Amino acid sequence: MITQVQFDGRPFWVDQENMPQWRHPIDGYLFGSEWEKIQAEVLIKSLQHDWGFIDIGANFGAYAFLAATRTTAPVIAFEPEWYNHDILMKNLEPYPHATAYHLAIADEIKIMKLELTSDQCGGHRVKEMEEDCGSFQIVQCYPLDWFELDAKAIKVDVEGTGLDVLKGGERTFRNANLVMFEIHLVDGFTQEKTKEAECIVLLKEWGFEIDLMDGYPIAGILAHKTWEGKNEMV
Repeated sequence: MITQVQFDGRPFWVDQENMPQWRHPIDGYLFGSEWEKIQAEVLIKSLQHDWGFIDIGANFGAYAFLAATRTTAPVIAFEPEWYNHDILMKNLEPYPHATAYHLAIADEIKIMKLELTSDQCGGHRVKEMEEDCGSFQIVQCYPLDWFELDAKAIKVDVEGTGLDVLKGGERTFRNANLVMFEIHLVDGFTQEKTKEAECIVLLKEWGFEIDLMDGYPIAGILAHKTWEGKNEMV
């Protein structure tokens, strides 16, 4: 059931039945893990008023929501699952500079399967059309560079396919100052290793310093460059 809660002092739509972590605020932020809390704090303290922001794997749009209330530049959110995207649109509707796209980000333009978890917890992941999977939706995919966006901060959480996101968005990522990346070392469906650890190497090649928040099977990456007014969080 979709309900409205207070998030960052503002109304925010969530599905508390399928995402119970939204019932338990952490230091005032409605997130379910320590890494998610860190991402929120870094975004709030680092985002400049004229920075564009991209949220890849936006779910209900918590990070896009935080960004939209702090920058006047474009905020772009991508969410491929239709139910989560509907909630995402409700949360970004009050902000004319924020846009929610119903699609997935990949390495090229193509159609893929979005394998679904048994609930709406946000653990869905894209797979090639020929791959076997359980319940799924058909989703349109685009490479990030196709949109020709100018964003200085980017958040990525795509359940194991982050390397494809980077490969399809090199120009956009190189232009950023801050990338917050949730790394899934193991596929949540098959328990097989993913290639997302290779994202660290690629981001270093593109000039980012890396702070790694160790964890298994999920780790967090703060990839950052130097900018005027940079704070001690990164």
